[in-house]
Amino acid sequence: MRDGGLSCTACSAFYPVREGKIYFDEPPAHETKGAGIKEWLKRRLGALYAKITKIAAPVYQFSPRRFVLERVDPVRKVVVDLGCGTQRIHPGIITVDMFDYDNVDIVCRLERLPFRDESVDAFVSIAVLEHVEDAFGIAGRMMAKTKRGGLGLHLVPFLYHFHESPRDYLRLTHEGAKIMFKGWRCEEVFNPSGPVSLFLMHFVEFLSILVSFGNGKAREAAYLALSALLFPVKYLDVFFVKRKAFLSMAPTLCFVVRKPDAA
Repeated sequence: MRDGGLSCTACSAFYPVREGKIYFDEPPAHETKGAGIKEWLKRRLGALYAKITKIAAPVYQFSPRRFVLERVDPVRKVVVDLGCGTQRIHPGIITVDMFDYDNVDIVCRLERLPFRDESVDAFVSIAVLEHVEDAFGIAGRMMAKTKRGGLGLHLVPFLYHFHESPRDYLRLTHEGAKIMFKGWRCEEVFNPSGPVSLFLMHFVEFLSILVSFGNGKAREAAYLALSALLFPVKYLDVFFVKRKAFLSMAPTLCFVVRKPDAA
C-alpha cells in the first residue's frame, strides 16, 4: 500500500483506498428514474434500510444470513457478497458493490471481479444478477474465481415486477438456471417466497401505478406506503415456501450451485 492506495504487483495499476474501501471503479451517478426516495433512504439509513425493507416489503421475509451461514462458514472460508447494497450478511464476508455504501469493502462493477482464479470459496448474490447486463458472463467469471468444490449461493427474481436499481434486465426460471450456471452442479433450488407474496406484490405495484398517474417519484412513494400498510398479509406464505409445487408461482428463487472438484 502506498500514497493512499494499492498497487497491483503484476501490472502496477493503482487503486485508491478511501475510508477502508478499495476503489477499482469510481461509483457512478445513480440514474434510476424517480429513484430519489429509495436511494435517499439507503444513504440515510444504511444497514437499517435493509432491515426495514425486509420486514415491510410485500414479499415473504427471507434471511440471507441464514441462507449463507447454513452452507458455508465465512470465518474459515473466503466468501464474497456481490452487489451487497446496504447490508452486510456477516462481518467475515467480503462485500462488493458498484456504489460505495458504508458497508462496502470493494467498489467495482461486477464484470471486473478483482480476485485471482480459484481463490474464493463461495460467491453470494442476493437479487443482484437481474441488474447486470451480462449476468451469464458474470456467472462464468464467478466459476473461474471459485475454488474447486466451492459454492455459488444466489437469489434471483422469477415472477418479480420490474424494478430498476439502477437497471433491471433479467428473470430466471428454475430451468433457466441450468443454462446460466452451466458447468456448475446444482445442489438445491427452492422458493423463499410463494403465491401470497406473488399476488400481494403485484397488487401493491398495480395500485401504486394507478394512484401515481405516471409520476415516478409518486409511484415509488405510493409503493412504499402501500407495502408498509399491507405487508402482514405476506406471512400467509409460511405454508408455501420451500415447496416444489410452488416453484412455478415464486417471486424469487434460490439456487445453490457447486463447482465440480475435477475439471
